[in-house]
Amino acid sequence: MLTTLMKYEFKAVGRLLLPLYGAWLIAAVMLGLSIGNSGNDGSVLFITLSSILYAGACISAVILTAIILIQRFYKNLLGSEGYLMFALPVSTGRHIANKVVSGAVWTCAGIIVAILSGLIIAVTIEGFTSVFENMDFIVSDIKYAVSREPSVLLVIPEFIIVMLAASASFCAKVYAAIAVGHQWGNHRVLGAILAYIGFGIVETTLGNLISMISDFGVIDFILDLLDSMHYMTQMHLSMLMAFFAVAVVAAIYWFICWILLDRKLNLE
Repeated sequence: MLTTLMKYEFKAVGRLLLPLYGAWLIAAVMLGLSIGNSGNDGSVLFITLSSILYAGACISAVILTAIILIQRFYKNLLGSEGYLMFALPVSTGRHIANKVVSGAVWTCAGIIVAILSGLIIAVTIEGFTSVFENMDFIVSDIKYAVSREPSVLLVIPEFIIVMLAASASFCAKVYAAIAVGHQWGNHRVLGAILAYIGFGIVETTLGNLISMISDFGVIDFILDLLDSMHYMTQMHLSMLMAFFAVAVVAAIYWFICWILLDRKLNLE
């Protein structure tokens, strides 16, 4: 049932975000072409207009992505649609997981589109030949690194997994803050904002406490242990530790959200 929920969630969000991301990429093409043809008459005006269009598309995509993901969570699970959603034979935990996974994927999709837009601008300005000549140097460096250490190829999927986990942690934090704010009656938006700020303060405090552990030699021991390992082993272990850290944080926020939605839910 979770896969069915995710299927419909991706379709619903995709209908809104995919045209927005498409417009972002089109704006990138226009900006690159305007800069590439800067020697023509009227180029200054064209560059100015295309720059404004690209900046507007970029800002709109970021803001609307956040609004849509938040709105989907609030309306589906905390608003009037919640009666229908919670009538489905799906546990509260799976409803939350559906929103967190969808939010994480679309957040990463936005990052990928941002990277693609930058690449499109570079290609339209410099031309395919120039860009791919530079990429040949990168590819040759990668081939050389792989020939010496094949496990370097694992760094890319490891990084993607950590990025997805970090995005899931961020989304779970936002949803948990919304769930806390929902308990505030007529001041739900204020409650959500204060909850998000409070979560940030708690994270900072815990981070400072963990850093204080180094006074007892624990951090020094871990660093010495890493120094004794092969550099690629250090890389893989660092990725694993990063994934574990963000996964634990995501699980905590998921649990907070689950407690409030499963035990203290008050639908509108």
